[in-house]
Amino acid sequence: MRKLITLIFTLITFNGYGQISVEYLNIVTSSANYTYVGIQYQPDYNWATADTWNTLQNGLLARQAMYERGWGICNREYWKLMNLQLINNDNKKVLLAHQKEVKLWADVNFKQYDLAEQANVNSFLKYFNWVYELPTIRNEIRLLNELNVFYQFIVTSDPNKVNKGQLYEELNSILLEMRFWNGDQLSRSLDEIILDLRERNYTNFKNVVNQKYSKLTQFSKVPDGWHYIYALGKNSNWVGRRHVFVSNGKVTIYRAVNGEENKIISGGIIVNQHCNSAIYSSMNSIGVYRDIEVEFYFLD
Repeated sequence: MRKLITLIFTLITFNGYGQISVEYLNIVTSSANYTYVGIQYQPDYNWATADTWNTLQNGLLARQAMYERGWGICNREYWKLMNLQLINNDNKKVLLAHQKEVKLWADVNFKQYDLAEQANVNSFLKYFNWVYELPTIRNEIRLLNELNVFYQFIVTSDPNKVNKGQLYEELNSILLEMRFWNGDQLSRSLDEIILDLRERNYTNFKNVVNQKYSKLTQFSKVPDGWHYIYALGKNSNWVGRRHVFVSNGKVTIYRAVNGEENKIISGGIIVNQHCNSAIYSSMNSIGVYRDIEVEFYFLD
């Protein structure tokens, strides 16, 4: 856990994109193939409807169509199970054991059943899809679906309106932590997880900055001009390195991560290389202006 916190802090401090592995991104994006209605997994029944079968005049053709439908459904669900990948270590062990068991059974038995019979199709699906009923695996798949939506949002967002670097870092941190979560942690919503992550990052970052600040034995005057400082969003739990402009011992301009320069409308006074409060107004992603309070440390 200490190494993970160090990694998160390093990513945020240098304000760069988290290095999300291709393997994890593939797992996240492929999760869209697995859907639930409530807590019930939904197999892929994409085939001819019963009404279509009833229009077939030849009974043999109808029987063949029913077999092809049953075989198609079972075949798709089999390969969906075989292709499923998870991130959580405990869930991976359960999944791999089930995949191995199903493969050994299917290699011998798959072709021996009449898949024109719906009862046989249902039996196959119940056996193949048993693993989706486990709450921890169900919750991980749900969470992976939410992370896929989150990832697509990041990819398609305007970088001038959204801090993509921070969002990629959060996505990467969640994927890394997910490996070790228990059932209760996997059951949380993505909103809860992101809020918890931001609160921990904020606390860790501020503790490190405060430790560094406490070691200063003397304070120098902050000269006029641009400075690369440690910044903390006091009401939104974000942290990072930013640029600010100082004039006569006061921060007058704050430069956002997208390069936009925001005028400080309140506060900004620097005391002993620390600005406890500076407020600027900024437009959010839906075009609404809001006042944002930040805290700055001049430690370099």
